[in-house]
Amino acid sequence: MLFKLSLKNIRRSVKDYMIYFFTLIVGVAIFYIFNAVETQAAYLELSEDKEEMLDIFRKIMSAVSVFVAIVLGLLIIYASRFLMKRRNREFAIYLTLGMSKTKVSMILVFENIIIGICSLAAGLAIGIGLSQLMSAFIVDLFDADMTKFRFTLSGDAIAKTLLYFGIMYLVVILFNSNTIGRCKLIDLIQSGKRAEQLRTGKLYICLPMFIVSIGSLTVSYILLSKKLTELSNTKITAALVLLAAGTLLFFWSLSEILMRFVMSLKGFYHKGINSFTFRQISSKIKTMVFSMTVICLMLFITISLLTTAFSARNTLTNGVKKYFPSDVDICYVDKEEPDKTPMDVLRDAGYDPDSVIKEYIIVTNYKSGVKLKELMGDYSEELAGVIAENFMMYSILKYDFEMYSISEINEMLDLRGEKKLSLKDGEYLIMCNMDDYSKVYNKVLSSGREQTVNGKTLRPASDKVTDGFVSSSFNKTNSGCMVVPDDVCRGLPARYSYFHANYKGSSNKEKRADEKKFLDMYNDAYSWTKDQTVTGLDEPDKYAGLLTKFQLMDETVGIGAIVTFLGLYIGFIFLISSGAVLALKELSESVDSSGKYEMLRKIGAEENAITRSLLIQVGLFFIIPLLLALIHSIFGMRLVIRYLDIFVKNGVGSSSIMVFMIILLIYGGYFLLTFIGSRTIIRKNDQKH
Repeated sequence: MLFKLSLKNIRRSVKDYMIYFFTLIVGVAIFYIFNAVETQAAYLELSEDKEEMLDIFRKIMSAVSVFVAIVLGLLIIYASRFLMKRRNREFAIYLTLGMSKTKVSMILVFENIIIGICSLAAGLAIGIGLSQLMSAFIVDLFDADMTKFRFTLSGDAIAKTLLYFGIMYLVVILFNSNTIGRCKLIDLIQSGKRAEQLRTGKLYICLPMFIVSIGSLTVSYILLSKKLTELSNTKITAALVLLAAGTLLFFWSLSEILMRFVMSLKGFYHKGINSFTFRQISSKIKTMVFSMTVICLMLFITISLLTTAFSARNTLTNGVKKYFPSDVDICYVDKEEPDKTPMDVLRDAGYDPDSVIKEYIIVTNYKSGVKLKELMGDYSEELAGVIAENFMMYSILKYDFEMYSISEINEMLDLRGEKKLSLKDGEYLIMCNMDDYSKVYNKVLSSGREQTVNGKTLRPASDKVTDGFVSSSFNKTNSGCMVVPDDVCRGLPARYSYFHANYKGSSNKEKRADEKKFLDMYNDAYSWTKDQTVTGLDEPDKYAGLLTKFQLMDETVGIGAIVTFLGLYIGFIFLISSGAVLALKELSESVDSSGKYEMLRKIGAEENAITRSLLIQVGLFFIIPLLLALIHSIFGMRLVIRYLDIFVKNGVGSSSIMVFMIILLIYGGYFLLTFIGSRTIIRKNDQKH
């Protein structure tokens, strides 16, 4: 009998609480999809570096899955709490009719078991199907071969999903049973008369708290906008604490401030059913202060996470293509045999590097004898601030400014297929591709500051920095170097030399084969490099460091994939949690307020006005925490961009658009479903009467 009653209760509840079941199913599906990624990626043909990244990815995903499971568990308990509250009178009737608390608890146990089995089955089925579509995304992230992909069913992901969600449902069952066991009949009967939280409403308290909240948020925003040199861990912690506290106080005081403001607009307040609409909004905010605070902060984290993830991925992937134009780079120095190139070393070791290398050039970094501080003159302190802001050392001002000959730079540009530079005798250029540095260098160049190098006086050939770089990387990393006529470099000692080369192969497959052969030669001929230790600004007598485009691509692709997946995983869960909590609360309020809507109809309110009122209520309920989260993220992202400058500096705008689309799809979807569900509830209850 209890089992049949449970089935009947579920069938009756599905219509009103579809979002709850929908959230459970989506949660299971997302949990499976992201935990099945490692199984899908295992079938792709990945390079050795990417395999290492995949191992790291597995470990990180396992740890994050525990966190996600906790978040989903709290969401399920929270949602169950609302459902329990909605059914308090039903439970009171059971107890009044003589049913024991044990039997009432058993009804809930059966309901949760049925809901759990259905949610798990549906979620796993959807997750298994959608996880196959994830393959295209994986191929794009890992730059893999799509032909190697096949349909997969991840036993590990299924086992994790069953284990984690089984534990969640067990906790919910115990929570609900404990709630029924501790409740009193009088409390169940009168539950609908009590609000979820103690109501505020004293303007002389709310107004100062509202001002304090604005002040706290303002101070937090100011701290988050400061330069890194002006920030410490203590200040960052204080900014985040003020952000959280200001958000809580904002929502705590908002309902009364909003209500008083609307009431002051007499014409608007008394028009139609606006007074009813805004009193409903005020009441909802009052009973959701803590929840809306948490939701706002989760949305803030979600926006920041997703924007950072997409920006980092775009920067890393596109940066390698743009800032690593050759196939292989070797930075080397050998003061005993300064004229030897890496090609000579390989030949001396008995190898034939010409069998895989099509073309190469050498660019020498000379000791200019010009200290950076001398080069900058009156602008040295300004540059020192930029250096500190980019986590470099002030002491770098004491070192020689990097210098290259114009002919070797032009050979390098010709190898890359870029336009050559022109330079007259007695002139110099500054080459840089980091914006903060370039701004200061431009001031030096525009001032016409002359430099004396190797006994020759040089004047600026241009009042603007030349955009460019010598050492290849995945982003803008050239903080400045001087380009001078060839005769200026004669007789100067070399600091390092850069070997830039391209393989003979035309396709990626052929080039990877060439690289394997070249690395075998290099690792043998330069075996001593395994024991070399060079740090900071050391200038060793002998050094060699190799980096290839494929190595960097594999590393950055792996890092980009991990960051993107983590951002999506946590972001999706936070979005779903935020939308679900707001939706469940709104649907619960709609059921509780159905009598009010019935009364509005009896006193002559039109159906269009009631629908519009409901739309405004649901809309503001969803929009207010999102708007505040967007404001938070504007300042939060400034801090993130400064900390991870070279990783997320580029593509933030396009990433923000993508994040907006995701929020519109998920969070906006919950809003739409909530409005439709609430409208159905208030109309259905009216029809019953």
